[in-house]
Amino acid sequence: MQNISSCIPSGYFDKGTHCFKLGNLQLSGDFTSGEGLLFSLLKAERVDLLSPQGELLVNGESITLSQVSLDNQEWRLAWGEAVHFHFFDRDSNAPEYDRHSTVGDFRLLHIEELTFDRRYKLLNIDFIDFLRPRFILVRDDHGHFPVLQELAQLRGIKGADRIDLERKKPLPLSYHIRDIYLRHGTFTWVDRQDEFRARLPVRDINLNLSHFSNLGEHPAAVLVANGRPGGFGDIQLGGTIDYLGDNIWNADLTGYLENVNLIPATPYMAKLLGYKILQGQMDAVVNIHVQENQLNAFADVKLEKIKVRRVRKDDQLPVKSKLIPLNVALWLLKDGQGNVKFGMPVTGNIHDPKFSLAFVFSELLQKAIFDALLSYLTPYGIYLLAKLAWGRFMAKDFDSIEFAPGSTELSGVAMGQLQQMLVVLHKHPDTRPGVCGIANARDWNAMYPQSTVGLRGSRRLLADFYRNPPIFLREEFERLAQERSRKVERYLIDAGIPAAELIPCAPDYNGRDFGEPRVDFSN
Repeated sequence: MQNISSCIPSGYFDKGTHCFKLGNLQLSGDFTSGEGLLFSLLKAERVDLLSPQGELLVNGESITLSQVSLDNQEWRLAWGEAVHFHFFDRDSNAPEYDRHSTVGDFRLLHIEELTFDRRYKLLNIDFIDFLRPRFILVRDDHGHFPVLQELAQLRGIKGADRIDLERKKPLPLSYHIRDIYLRHGTFTWVDRQDEFRARLPVRDINLNLSHFSNLGEHPAAVLVANGRPGGFGDIQLGGTIDYLGDNIWNADLTGYLENVNLIPATPYMAKLLGYKILQGQMDAVVNIHVQENQLNAFADVKLEKIKVRRVRKDDQLPVKSKLIPLNVALWLLKDGQGNVKFGMPVTGNIHDPKFSLAFVFSELLQKAIFDALLSYLTPYGIYLLAKLAWGRFMAKDFDSIEFAPGSTELSGVAMGQLQQMLVVLHKHPDTRPGVCGIANARDWNAMYPQSTVGLRGSRRLLADFYRNPPIFLREEFERLAQERSRKVERYLIDAGIPAAELIPCAPDYNGRDFGEPRVDFSN
Protein backbone atom coordinates (compact mmCIF):
# COMPACT_ATOMS: atom_id res chain seq x y z
CA MET A 1 0.00 0.00 0.00
CA GLN A 2 1.20 3.50 -0.81
CA ASN A 3 0.43 7.06 0.27
CA ILE A 4 -1.62 6.24 3.36
CA SER A 5 -2.78 8.97 5.72
CA SER A 6 -5.15 8.94 8.68
CA CYS A 7 -5.75 10.11 12.24
CA ILE A 8 -6.33 7.96 15.32
CA PRO A 9 -8.86 9.67 17.63
CA SER A 10 -8.18 10.32 21.30
CA GLY A 11 -8.79 7.42 23.64
CA TYR A 12 -6.96 4.68 21.75
CA PHE A 13 -3.51 5.50 23.12
CA ASP A 14 -4.07 8.55 25.33
CA LYS A 15 -6.23 11.68 25.34
CA GLY A 16 -4.47 13.07 22.27
CA THR A 17 -5.32 12.71 18.57
CA HIS A 18 -2.55 11.10 16.48
CA CYS A 19 -2.20 11.75 12.74
CA PHE A 20 0.22 10.06 10.36
CA LYS A 21 1.19 9.70 6.72
CA LEU A 22 3.07 6.74 5.21
CA GLY A 23 4.70 6.73 1.78
CA ASN A 24 4.74 2.94 1.61
CA LEU A 25 3.44 0.13 3.86
CA GLN A 26 4.24 -3.59 3.69
CA LEU A 27 2.14 -5.81 5.94
CA SER A 28 2.05 -9.56 6.41
CA GLY A 29 -0.15 -11.14 9.10
CA ASP A 30 -3.64 -12.10 10.16
CA PHE A 31 -6.37 -11.31 12.66
CA THR A 32 -8.20 -13.97 14.70
CA SER A 33 -11.29 -13.02 16.68
CA GLY A 34 -10.55 -13.36 20.38
CA GLU A 35 -6.82 -13.77 19.78
CA GLY A 36 -5.94 -10.36 18.32
CA LEU A 37 -3.48 -9.34 15.62
CA LEU A 38 -0.35 -11.21 14.54
CA PHE A 39 2.08 -9.68 12.04
CA SER A 40 5.14 -11.53 10.81
CA LEU A 41 6.37 -8.28 9.22
CA LEU A 42 5.33 -4.64 9.24
CA LYS A 43 7.46 -2.13 7.34
CA ALA A 44 6.56 1.54 6.85
CA GLU A 45 8.65 3.90 4.72
CA ARG A 46 8.65 7.70 4.55
CA VAL A 47 6.93 8.04 7.91
CA ASP A 48 5.41 11.40 8.91
CA LEU A 49 3.65 12.20 12.17
CA LEU A 50 1.52 15.33 12.08
CA SER A 51 -0.46 17.54 14.39
CA PRO A 52 -4.26 17.44 14.01
CA GLN A 53 -3.86 20.70 12.04
CA GLY A 54 -1.52 19.00 9.54
CA GLU A 55 1.79 20.47 10.79
CA LEU A 56 4.74 18.11 10.28
CA LEU A 57 6.19 17.18 13.66
CA VAL A 58 8.23 14.01 13.07
CA ASN A 59 9.53 12.39 9.93
CA GLY A 60 11.63 9.29 9.36
CA GLU A 61 13.04 7.06 6.67
CA SER A 62 11.53 3.75 7.80
CA ILE A 63 10.16 1.61 10.64
CA THR A 64 10.39 -2.19 10.53
CA LEU A 65 8.69 -4.51 13.06
CA SER A 66 9.02 -8.32 13.12
CA GLN A 67 6.76 -10.87 14.81
CA VAL A 68 4.27 -8.45 16.32
CA SER A 69 1.34 -9.77 18.35
CA LEU A 70 -1.36 -7.59 19.91
CA ASP A 71 -4.19 -8.85 22.09
CA ASN A 72 -6.20 -7.66 25.08
CA GLN A 73 -3.62 -8.80 27.63
CA GLU A 74 -0.19 -8.43 26.05
CA TRP A 75 1.77 -6.83 23.22
CA ARG A 76 4.87 -8.57 21.87
CA LEU A 77 7.63 -7.67 19.45
CA ALA A 78 10.54 -9.92 18.38
CA TRP A 79 12.54 -6.95 17.05
CA GLY A 80 11.98 -3.49 15.66
CA GLU A 81 14.05 -0.87 13.93
CA ALA A 82 13.57 2.84 13.17
CA VAL A 83 15.97 4.48 10.69
CA HIS A 84 16.94 8.16 10.42
CA PHE A 85 14.26 10.13 12.26
CA HIS A 86 13.96 13.89 12.88
CA PHE A 87 11.80 15.56 15.53
CA PHE A 88 10.32 19.08 15.49
CA ASP A 89 11.80 21.62 13.09
CA ARG A 90 13.17 24.70 14.89
CA ASP A 91 12.87 28.35 13.94
CA SER A 92 15.86 29.60 11.93
CA ASN A 93 16.35 32.37 14.52
CA ALA A 94 16.43 29.94 17.46
CA PRO A 95 19.70 29.64 19.42
CA GLU A 96 22.15 27.03 18.06
CA TYR A 97 20.06 26.61 14.90
CA ASP A 98 23.20 26.18 12.78
CA ARG A 99 24.03 23.02 14.78
CA HIS A 100 20.50 21.86 15.62
CA SER A 101 17.90 22.64 12.93
CA THR A 102 15.58 20.14 14.69
CA VAL A 103 15.00 19.43 18.36
CA GLY A 104 16.33 15.92 17.86
CA ASP A 105 17.30 13.23 15.41
CA PHE A 106 18.90 9.80 15.39
CA ARG A 107 20.47 7.46 12.85
CA LEU A 108 19.16 4.13 14.16
CA LEU A 109 17.03 2.75 16.99
CA HIS A 110 17.03 -1.06 17.28
CA ILE A 111 14.93 -2.96 19.88
CA GLU A 112 14.79 -6.71 20.60
CA GLU A 113 12.31 -8.81 22.57
CA LEU A 114 9.78 -6.28 23.78
CA THR A 115 6.74 -7.31 25.81
CA PHE A 116 4.12 -5.11 27.44
CA ASP A 117 1.63 -6.61 29.89
CA ARG A 118 -1.44 -4.37 29.61
CA ARG A 119 -3.02 -5.71 32.79
CA TYR A 120 -0.13 -4.79 35.08
CA LYS A 121 1.41 -2.08 32.88
CA LEU A 122 4.72 -3.93 32.90
CA LEU A 123 7.26 -3.28 30.13
CA ASN A 124 10.19 -5.64 29.47
CA ILE A 125 12.84 -5.07 26.79
CA ASP A 126 15.82 -7.31 26.25
CA PHE A 127 18.04 -5.00 24.18
CA ILE A 128 18.13 -1.40 22.87
CA ASP A 129 20.75 0.00 20.51
CA PHE A 130 20.60 3.78 19.91
CA LEU A 131 23.00 5.13 17.26
CA ARG A 132 23.96 8.81 16.87
CA PRO A 133 21.11 10.49 18.75
CA ARG A 134 21.35 14.31 18.70
CA PHE A 135 19.11 16.44 20.90
CA ILE A 136 18.96 20.03 22.11
CA LEU A 137 17.09 21.23 25.20
CA VAL A 138 16.36 24.95 25.45
CA ARG A 139 14.93 26.84 28.42
CA ASP A 140 13.38 30.09 27.19
CA ASP A 141 13.38 33.53 28.83
CA HIS A 142 10.24 32.66 30.83
CA GLY A 143 11.78 29.49 32.26
CA HIS A 144 9.66 27.21 30.03
CA PHE A 145 10.80 24.38 27.76
CA PRO A 146 9.35 24.83 24.23
CA VAL A 147 9.86 21.15 23.44
CA LEU A 148 7.17 20.28 25.98
CA GLN A 149 4.60 22.24 23.99
CA GLU A 150 5.76 20.44 20.86
CA LEU A 151 5.32 17.08 22.57
CA ALA A 152 1.81 18.13 23.56
CA GLN A 153 1.11 18.98 19.90
CA LEU A 154 2.44 15.58 18.86
CA ARG A 155 -0.02 13.96 21.24
CA GLY A 156 -2.82 16.15 19.91
CA ILE A 157 -3.53 17.85 23.24
CA LYS A 158 -5.23 21.20 22.67
CA GLY A 159 -4.34 24.34 24.60
CA ALA A 160 -1.22 22.86 26.21
CA ASP A 161 1.28 25.65 26.65
CA ARG A 162 3.53 23.55 28.87
CA ILE A 163 3.69 20.28 30.75
CA ASP A 164 5.01 20.13 34.29
CA LEU A 165 8.34 18.32 34.46
CA GLU A 166 7.66 17.10 37.98
CA ARG A 167 4.91 14.63 38.79
CA LYS A 168 3.54 14.37 42.29
CA LYS A 169 2.61 10.75 41.76
CA PRO A 170 4.93 8.03 40.42
CA LEU A 171 4.40 6.84 36.87
CA PRO A 172 2.08 3.83 36.75
CA LEU A 173 4.38 2.05 34.27
CA SER A 174 6.80 -0.59 35.61
CA TYR A 175 9.77 -1.46 33.42
CA HIS A 176 12.92 -3.53 33.10
CA ILE A 177 15.40 -3.12 30.24
CA ARG A 178 18.20 -5.66 30.26
CA ASP A 179 20.76 -3.83 28.08
CA ILE A 180 20.91 -0.33 26.59
CA TYR A 181 23.68 0.80 24.25
CA LEU A 182 23.85 4.46 23.22
CA ARG A 183 26.61 5.26 20.72
CA HIS A 184 28.05 8.57 19.52
CA GLY A 185 25.32 10.79 20.94
CA THR A 186 25.24 14.58 21.17
CA PHE A 187 23.32 16.69 23.66
CA THR A 188 23.26 20.49 23.89
CA TRP A 189 21.84 22.48 26.81
CA VAL A 190 20.91 26.13 26.16
CA ASP A 191 19.58 28.33 28.96
CA ARG A 192 17.95 31.67 28.12
CA GLN A 193 15.99 32.14 31.35
CA ASP A 194 15.96 35.76 32.51
CA GLU A 195 19.39 37.04 31.47
CA PHE A 196 21.16 33.68 31.38
CA ARG A 197 23.22 33.02 28.28
CA ALA A 198 24.47 29.51 29.02
CA ARG A 199 25.35 26.86 26.46
CA LEU A 200 26.86 23.43 27.09
CA PRO A 201 27.32 20.90 24.29
CA VAL A 202 28.31 17.33 25.19
CA ARG A 203 29.56 15.36 22.22
CA ASP A 204 30.49 11.75 21.52
CA ILE A 205 28.31 10.38 24.33
CA ASN A 206 28.58 6.61 24.76
CA LEU A 207 26.59 4.70 27.36
CA ASN A 208 26.16 1.06 28.36
CA LEU A 209 23.44 0.39 30.93
CA SER A 210 22.34 -3.04 32.15
CA HIS A 211 19.24 -3.92 34.19
CA PHE A 212 17.59 -0.50 34.01
CA SER A 213 14.46 -0.95 36.13
CA ASN A 214 12.10 0.66 38.61
CA LEU A 215 11.33 -2.71 40.20
CA GLY A 216 13.18 -3.65 43.38
CA GLU A 217 13.33 -7.35 42.43
CA HIS A 218 15.99 -6.87 39.73
CA PRO A 219 19.77 -6.73 40.29
CA ALA A 220 21.53 -3.38 40.51
CA ALA A 221 21.92 -1.51 37.26
CA VAL A 222 25.49 -1.35 35.92
CA LEU A 223 26.42 1.93 34.21
CA VAL A 224 29.43 2.80 32.06
CA ALA A 225 29.32 6.16 30.25
CA ASN A 226 31.62 8.76 28.74
CA GLY A 227 31.34 11.99 26.78
CA ARG A 228 33.22 15.10 25.69
CA PRO A 229 31.74 18.31 27.17
CA GLY A 230 32.56 21.22 24.90
CA GLY A 231 34.16 18.83 22.42
CA PHE A 232 37.57 18.88 24.18
CA GLY A 233 37.06 17.72 27.77
CA ASP A 234 36.38 14.17 28.84
CA ILE A 235 33.93 12.74 31.39
CA GLN A 236 33.79 9.07 32.39
CA LEU A 237 31.34 7.56 34.84
CA GLY A 238 30.95 3.97 35.99
CA GLY A 239 29.38 1.95 38.78
CA THR A 240 26.12 0.52 40.03
CA ILE A 241 22.69 2.00 40.81
CA ASP A 242 20.28 -0.15 42.81
CA TYR A 243 16.58 0.66 43.20
CA LEU A 244 15.27 -0.98 46.39
CA GLY A 245 11.62 -0.01 45.97
CA ASP A 246 9.51 2.67 47.67
CA ASN A 247 11.70 5.38 46.12
CA ILE A 248 14.80 4.17 48.00
CA TRP A 249 18.17 3.96 46.22
CA ASN A 250 21.67 2.65 46.69
CA ALA A 251 24.55 3.62 44.41
CA ASP A 252 28.32 3.29 44.06
CA LEU A 253 29.73 5.41 41.25
CA THR A 254 33.14 6.78 40.29
CA GLY A 255 33.56 9.65 37.85
CA TYR A 256 36.61 11.12 36.13
CA LEU A 257 36.59 14.62 34.63
CA GLU A 258 39.50 15.89 32.55
CA ASN A 259 39.95 19.27 30.84
CA VAL A 260 36.29 20.20 31.38
CA ASN A 261 35.66 23.79 30.26
CA LEU A 262 34.28 25.92 33.13
CA ILE A 263 33.05 28.82 30.97
CA PRO A 264 29.49 27.42 30.46
CA ALA A 265 29.05 27.52 34.25
CA THR A 266 29.59 31.30 34.34
CA PRO A 267 25.91 32.41 34.57
CA TYR A 268 25.22 29.96 37.39
CA MET A 269 28.37 30.83 39.35
CA ALA A 270 27.53 34.52 38.93
CA LYS A 271 24.07 34.01 40.39
CA LEU A 272 25.21 31.76 43.24
CA LEU A 273 28.55 33.32 44.18
CA GLY A 274 28.66 36.74 42.52
CA TYR A 275 31.72 35.93 40.38
CA LYS A 276 32.25 35.55 36.65
CA ILE A 277 34.56 32.78 35.40
CA LEU A 278 36.97 34.36 32.93
CA GLN A 279 38.90 31.20 32.13
CA GLY A 280 39.62 27.74 33.42
CA GLN A 281 39.26 24.01 33.11
CA MET A 282 38.59 21.34 35.69
CA ASP A 283 40.03 17.92 36.43
CA ALA A 284 38.35 15.86 39.13
CA VAL A 285 37.92 12.38 40.54
CA VAL A 286 34.48 11.94 42.13
CA ASN A 287 33.44 9.00 44.31
CA ILE A 288 29.71 8.74 45.01
CA HIS A 289 28.20 6.39 47.58
CA VAL A 290 24.46 6.31 48.32
CA GLN A 291 23.04 4.07 51.04
CA GLU A 292 19.24 4.15 51.26
CA ASN A 293 19.13 7.71 49.83
CA GLN A 294 21.91 8.98 52.12
CA LEU A 295 24.66 10.49 49.97
CA ASN A 296 28.31 10.39 51.00
CA ALA A 297 30.57 11.66 48.20
CA PHE A 298 34.03 13.15 47.84
CA ALA A 299 35.67 14.98 44.95
CA ASP A 300 39.37 15.61 44.42
CA VAL A 301 39.30 18.78 42.31
CA LYS A 302 41.94 20.61 40.29
CA LEU A 303 40.96 23.93 38.74
CA GLU A 304 43.39 24.61 35.90
CA LYS A 305 44.36 28.21 35.08
CA ILE A 306 41.25 29.38 36.93
CA LYS A 307 40.57 33.11 36.78
CA VAL A 308 37.49 34.86 38.18
CA ARG A 309 36.36 38.38 38.99
CA ARG A 310 33.34 39.94 40.65
CA VAL A 311 30.38 40.41 38.35
CA ARG A 312 30.08 43.98 37.02
CA LYS A 313 26.85 45.71 36.14
CA ASP A 314 27.79 45.79 32.46
CA ASP A 315 28.15 41.96 32.41
CA GLN A 316 24.34 41.83 32.37
CA LEU A 317 24.30 38.65 34.44
CA PRO A 318 21.83 37.87 37.23
CA VAL A 319 23.71 37.89 40.51
CA LYS A 320 23.14 37.53 44.23
CA SER A 321 25.43 39.89 46.11
CA LYS A 322 27.97 38.11 48.31
CA LEU A 323 30.87 39.44 50.35
CA ILE A 324 33.06 36.37 49.80
CA PRO A 325 36.55 37.19 48.41
CA LEU A 326 36.57 34.11 46.18
CA ASN A 327 38.99 35.68 43.71
CA VAL A 328 41.54 36.37 46.47
CA ALA A 329 41.25 32.83 47.87
CA LEU A 330 41.76 31.24 44.45
CA TRP A 331 44.70 33.54 43.68
CA LEU A 332 46.45 32.58 46.93
CA LEU A 333 45.95 28.85 46.27
CA LYS A 334 47.34 28.87 42.72
CA ASP A 335 50.55 26.97 42.08
CA GLY A 336 53.24 27.84 39.53
CA GLN A 337 51.09 26.56 36.67
CA GLY A 338 48.06 28.59 37.80
CA ASN A 339 46.18 25.54 39.15
CA VAL A 340 44.15 25.23 42.37
CA LYS A 341 43.72 21.87 44.13
CA PHE A 342 41.28 21.02 46.94
CA GLY A 343 39.05 18.26 48.25
CA MET A 344 35.27 18.62 48.41
CA PRO A 345 33.07 16.36 50.58
CA VAL A 346 29.34 16.25 49.82
CA THR A 347 26.82 14.64 52.17
CA GLY A 348 23.04 14.73 52.49
CA ASN A 349 19.79 12.98 51.69
CA ILE A 350 19.09 12.97 47.95
CA HIS A 351 15.37 13.51 48.62
CA ASP A 352 15.84 16.39 51.04
CA PRO A 353 14.28 19.52 49.42
CA LYS A 354 17.16 21.63 50.83
CA PHE A 355 19.76 19.44 49.12
CA SER A 356 20.31 20.66 45.57
CA LEU A 357 23.01 21.48 43.03
CA ALA A 358 22.65 25.12 44.06
CA PHE A 359 23.49 24.15 47.64
CA VAL A 360 26.47 22.05 46.51
CA PHE A 361 27.99 24.81 44.40
CA SER A 362 27.12 27.86 46.49
CA GLU A 363 27.77 26.55 49.99
CA LEU A 364 29.90 23.41 49.82
CA LEU A 365 32.20 24.58 47.01
CA GLN A 366 33.14 27.84 48.70
CA LYS A 367 33.57 26.01 52.03
CA ALA A 368 35.95 23.53 50.43
CA ILE A 369 38.02 26.34 48.88
CA PHE A 370 38.28 28.29 52.12
CA ASP A 371 39.06 25.15 54.13
CA ALA A 372 41.94 24.53 51.73
CA LEU A 373 43.11 28.11 52.24
CA LEU A 374 42.87 27.88 56.04
CA SER A 375 45.07 24.78 55.98
CA TYR A 376 47.94 27.08 54.95
CA LEU A 377 47.68 29.23 58.11
CA THR A 378 50.67 27.55 59.76
CA PRO A 379 54.39 28.39 59.45
CA TYR A 380 54.87 25.58 56.95
CA GLY A 381 51.65 26.54 55.14
CA ILE A 382 52.85 30.14 54.76
CA TYR A 383 56.10 28.81 53.27
CA LEU A 384 54.04 26.79 50.76
CA LEU A 385 51.96 29.85 49.83
CA ALA A 386 55.16 31.79 49.22
CA LYS A 387 56.42 28.93 47.04
CA LEU A 388 53.20 29.00 45.01
CA ALA A 389 53.53 32.77 44.57
CA TRP A 390 57.11 32.39 43.31
CA GLY A 391 55.90 29.83 40.76
CA ARG A 392 53.33 32.31 39.47
CA PHE A 393 56.00 35.00 39.23
CA MET A 394 58.10 32.69 36.99
CA ALA A 395 55.20 31.91 34.61
CA LYS A 396 55.61 32.67 30.89
CA ASP A 397 54.05 35.82 29.40
CA PHE A 398 52.97 36.45 25.78
CA ASP A 399 52.08 39.64 23.96
CA SER A 400 48.48 40.16 22.85
CA ILE A 401 47.46 39.39 19.25
CA GLU A 402 45.74 42.47 17.85
CA PHE A 403 42.88 42.49 15.32
CA ALA A 404 41.40 45.20 13.13
CA PRO A 405 38.11 46.49 14.62
CA GLY A 406 35.21 44.28 13.51
CA SER A 407 37.57 41.64 12.03
CA THR A 408 38.57 38.09 12.95
CA GLU A 409 41.38 37.74 10.40
CA LEU A 410 44.96 37.23 11.53
CA SER A 411 47.34 39.86 10.14
CA GLY A 412 50.90 39.16 9.01
CA VAL A 413 52.20 40.74 12.20
CA ALA A 414 49.90 38.52 14.28
CA MET A 415 51.09 35.36 12.53
CA GLY A 416 54.70 36.41 13.16
CA GLN A 417 53.91 36.77 16.87
CA LEU A 418 52.28 33.35 16.93
CA GLN A 419 55.36 31.80 15.31
CA GLN A 420 57.49 33.17 18.14
CA MET A 421 54.94 31.90 20.64
CA LEU A 422 55.14 28.40 19.13
CA VAL A 423 58.83 28.20 19.93
CA VAL A 424 58.12 28.84 23.63
CA LEU A 425 55.14 26.46 23.78
CA HIS A 426 57.10 23.61 22.18
CA LYS A 427 59.92 24.19 24.66
CA HIS A 428 57.62 24.60 27.69
CA PRO A 429 54.49 22.45 27.12
CA ASP A 430 53.32 23.00 30.71
CA THR A 431 52.79 26.73 30.05
CA ARG A 432 49.16 26.17 28.98
CA PRO A 433 48.10 29.78 28.29
CA GLY A 434 44.51 30.95 28.42
CA VAL A 435 43.39 32.18 24.99
CA CYS A 436 41.07 35.11 25.69
CA GLY A 437 39.26 36.90 22.87
CA ILE A 438 38.21 40.49 23.56
CA ALA A 439 35.79 42.74 21.68
CA ASN A 440 35.47 46.37 22.68
CA ALA A 441 33.99 49.76 21.87
CA ARG A 442 36.08 50.07 18.69
CA ASP A 443 34.41 46.94 17.31
CA TRP A 444 30.99 48.45 17.95
CA ASN A 445 31.99 51.67 16.22
CA ALA A 446 33.40 49.77 13.22
CA MET A 447 30.39 47.46 12.82
CA TYR A 448 27.66 50.04 13.54
CA PRO A 449 29.19 53.47 12.77
CA GLN A 450 25.81 55.20 12.59
CA SER A 451 24.78 54.11 16.11
CA THR A 452 26.61 57.01 17.79
CA VAL A 453 25.38 59.85 15.62
CA GLY A 454 24.53 62.72 17.97
CA LEU A 455 26.84 61.48 20.75
CA ARG A 456 30.23 62.27 19.25
CA GLY A 457 30.58 65.59 21.01
CA SER A 458 30.62 64.06 24.49
CA ARG A 459 33.18 61.44 25.56
CA ARG A 460 31.21 60.73 28.73
CA LEU A 461 28.01 59.99 26.82
CA LEU A 462 29.93 57.80 24.37
CA ALA A 463 31.52 55.85 27.22
CA ASP A 464 28.14 55.27 28.87
CA PHE A 465 26.64 54.26 25.53
CA TYR A 466 29.32 51.66 24.72
CA ARG A 467 29.33 50.24 28.24
CA ASN A 468 25.82 48.75 28.22
CA PRO A 469 24.81 47.25 24.85
CA PRO A 470 21.48 45.45 24.53
CA ILE A 471 21.65 41.69 25.01
CA PHE A 472 21.52 40.82 21.29
CA LEU A 473 24.45 43.15 20.52
CA ARG A 474 26.49 41.90 23.49
CA GLU A 475 26.02 38.35 22.24
CA GLU A 476 27.16 39.40 18.75
CA PHE A 477 30.31 41.01 20.15
CA GLU A 478 31.00 37.99 22.35
CA ARG A 479 30.71 35.73 19.28
CA LEU A 480 33.21 38.04 17.55
CA ALA A 481 35.59 37.71 20.51
CA GLN A 482 35.14 33.94 20.57
CA GLU A 483 35.89 33.63 16.84
CA ARG A 484 39.13 35.56 17.40
CA SER A 485 40.08 33.06 20.11
CA ARG A 486 39.28 30.17 17.80
CA LYS A 487 41.38 31.64 14.98
CA VAL A 488 44.39 31.80 17.30
CA GLU A 489 43.70 28.33 18.75
CA ARG A 490 43.37 26.80 15.27
CA TYR A 491 46.65 28.38 14.19
CA LEU A 492 48.48 26.94 17.22
CA ILE A 493 46.81 23.52 16.97
CA ASP A 494 47.57 23.26 13.24
CA ALA A 495 51.20 24.00 14.13
CA GLY A 496 51.35 21.01 16.49
CA ILE A 497 50.22 22.34 19.88
CA PRO A 498 47.76 19.85 21.47
CA ALA A 499 44.33 21.35 22.18
CA ALA A 500 44.65 20.21 25.82
CA GLU A 501 47.57 22.62 26.27
CA LEU A 502 45.34 25.65 25.58
CA ILE A 503 42.88 26.88 28.22
CA PRO A 504 39.57 28.33 26.95
CA CYS A 505 38.51 31.77 28.18
CA ALA A 506 35.08 33.35 28.31
CA PRO A 507 34.67 35.62 25.26
CA ASP A 508 34.46 39.15 26.59
CA TYR A 509 33.01 42.46 25.45
CA ASN A 510 34.40 45.49 27.31
CA GLY A 511 32.67 48.74 26.43
CA ARG A 512 35.10 50.70 28.61
CA ASP A 513 38.05 49.54 26.49
CA PHE A 514 38.98 51.81 23.56
CA GLY A 515 42.28 50.04 22.78
CA GLU A 516 42.96 47.54 20.00
CA PRO A 517 40.56 44.55 19.79
CA ARG A 518 42.70 41.55 20.60
CA VAL A 519 43.32 38.11 21.98
CA ASP A 520 45.11 38.13 25.34
CA PHE A 521 47.09 35.24 26.77
CA SER A 522 46.56 34.67 30.46
CA ASN A 523 49.12 32.80 32.53
